[in-house]
Amino acid sequence: MNSSYSNIPTVSIIIPNYNHGSYLEQRIQSVLEQSYEDFEIILLDDCSTDSSMDVINNYLRNDKIVHFFLNDKNSGSPFGLWQYGIEKARGKYIWIAESDDWAADTFLAETISVLENNEVVLVHTNSMYYRNNEFRPNTWWDSFKSENWTSNYIKDGKHILNKFGRFKCPVINVSSAVFRKDIIKENFYPFGYRYCGDWKFWIDVFMTGKVAFIAKPLNTIRVHNTSATSNKKDNYLKKLNENIKVINYANNILNYKTIYTKDYRWLIDLWISIFENTGQYFAKTNHSVDLPVSFKFRFYKLDFKLILKKGYQKIKTIYDS
Repeated sequence: MNSSYSNIPTVSIIIPNYNHGSYLEQRIQSVLEQSYEDFEIILLDDCSTDSSMDVINNYLRNDKIVHFFLNDKNSGSPFGLWQYGIEKARGKYIWIAESDDWAADTFLAETISVLENNEVVLVHTNSMYYRNNEFRPNTWWDSFKSENWTSNYIKDGKHILNKFGRFKCPVINVSSAVFRKDIIKENFYPFGYRYCGDWKFWIDVFMTGKVAFIAKPLNTIRVHNTSATSNKKDNYLKKLNENIKVINYANNILNYKTIYTKDYRWLIDLWISIFENTGQYFAKTNHSVDLPVSFKFRFYKLDFKLILKKGYQKIKTIYDS
């Protein structure tokens, strides 16, 4: 930890890392090379077992890195590190820069310009996906068939939640966002979540005021497989139930009833994927989800066709043999 950096910065950049040693140098460099320089870096590691510490040790003497924390055991969730970093932050604004992503060198300059000149609590930018050495555009919001993300805007956060954020996470990636530190409350941190706690976090943030969006893709999301547990069959149901929990939370905070609409079709597809990937079509736990009848009617209409198809294929296999 460097104590010589005494001036209070405008932005605190939190870099939480776990086993992203292969990507960490590019992340840190993309932060250090920002054209906007009034920032501090809080570097956090969740007990990595790869080459992360080799990379971190190369940067610890940099004056921009004012605090480093190494967890003594892996927490299994990033949100404890989020809280730790935000509490240590001295800046007016927070950027949680995930360790496997990277940003354009004007990311901070363009986002801070919006925050400093407007009464917004959060600004986020468009992003590009990067996978297998190829860039591709963000398609996260395409299912809404809306022009909402084709140009810059400043809108009431609650309005965005009403229109879009109660159906899907309103911020594609935490690395694409910068927000005011003083709006964060203790209950915002989504402890206990593994898969979609960021969605719950952004719901709480959006409820506090105006939100700005920059249509230019200043953030790059690296898509890769880093965890064997992410593909285990017993996690599909946990992911579904977490999404349902957030959907119910969003609708409750907005005074809506959770009712099926076409904007939730992705959730039905996720539910069906549990049966397809596990083959457990009649397991009670796969059917016992906290959704109203309108969702279940749509689900079973599709699921019945799937079961008939699978049954036909099994009978045909037996017959052909």
